[in-house]
Amino acid sequence: MNKPIKRDELLEPFSHDHHHGLVFCRRIKAGIKKEISPERIMSYCRFFYERHLEIHFKEEEELLFPLLGNSNEGVAKALRDHKRIHYLIHTESDLEKAVTMLFTELTEHIRFEERILFNEIQDVGTQNQLVQINKALHNRDEMRDGEEWKDEFWQ
Repeated sequence: MNKPIKRDELLEPFSHDHHHGLVFCRRIKAGIKKEISPERIMSYCRFFYERHLEIHFKEEEELLFPLLGNSNEGVAKALRDHKRIHYLIHTESDLEKAVTMLFTELTEHIRFEERILFNEIQDVGTQNQLVQINKALHNRDEMRDGEEWKDEFWQ
C-alpha cells in the first residue's frame, strides 16, 4: 500500500499542476474510450500543452532541476520525458497512436516526479532555496488566465 507523500508546502504549486495534468490524462483516456477523433483530442492536447504543460516544464527545468543538476539520473529522465511529450504534442503523423502514447507517458511521468524526483528535490533543497522557488511562481497564474477549452468531448 502506498503511503501518502508529504509534500513541502513550498512545492505544492508543482503538485497542484501534476493533479491538473492527471485530470488532463483522464480526459484523454475518456476521449479514446468514447472513440472521439484523434484530431479532436489532439487539438485539446495542444491547447493544454501550450497553456499549462509547457509553462510547468519550463518552471521545473529552471527552478527545481538545478537543485539536483542535469547529471542526476532522475533529472535526466524527467528532461527526456519533457522532450518526448513535446514531440508527441507536435507530431502530425498517426495521431491516434500519439494521443494514446501521450496519455500513457504523461501519466507515468507525473507519477515518477511525484513519487521519486520531487521527494529527492525536497530532501536536497534548503528552506531558503524552496522559499525562493515558491516566490518565483508568484505571477504564474496570470500567464494562464483567459480562454478555456470549450469542446468537452470527455463528458
